[in-house]
Amino acid sequence: MKASQFQLQSPPISFPCFFPLHFSSVKHSLTARAPSIPWWVHDTFISYKQTDTRHFVSHLHEALKRNKITAFVDRNLERGLEIAPAINEAIERSRSAIVVISRTYASSPWCLDELYKILKCKEKKGQLMFIIFVDIDPREMRELSGPFTHIGQSEKGFGQDNADKVLRWRDALRKAGNLTGWSLGNRYSLCWVFS
Repeated sequence: MKASQFQLQSPPISFPCFFPLHFSSVKHSLTARAPSIPWWVHDTFISYKQTDTRHFVSHLHEALKRNKITAFVDRNLERGLEIAPAINEAIERSRSAIVVISRTYASSPWCLDELYKILKCKEKKGQLMFIIFVDIDPREMRELSGPFTHIGQSEKGFGQDNADKVLRWRDALRKAGNLTGWSLGNRYSLCWVFS
């Protein structure tokens, strides 16, 4: 599919349509700056699994930019930096986080590390957290069923050597599954989000 065809079939996300009931409070939350905390660099950090939601996140990122909300996505990483510390710093220096949970999100150790870090920042620093469920029932996260049965296993070598890390990830998934968020159904229904 050519880029121009994709643009015609998938117009940009309308931010007020995406967060219809909460638009003014979400926009204010994402851009509000606490005067005593001058070290925010980004309004929000977007955590997502690229293979499932790359196009959706691209449109979301553009909608945020149109609304003057600075969002960090992993493609913003400065070349030559060590990835894990740079991602952790970007999470810590973001006022909020948008976590796009998809069917393969839990297969990625990177995504699970981001989710764990975001939840820690939420608990310790009051970081705001917004969850978008794409083709996921949050109950599956709470129960660690369905696509959340085998977490962090997209890379070889995860198992007994990383039992502590897997336990942290399971706990993070359960906690995130207990938070309210926006459900989008399957990824093919994402076009309904576009206006």
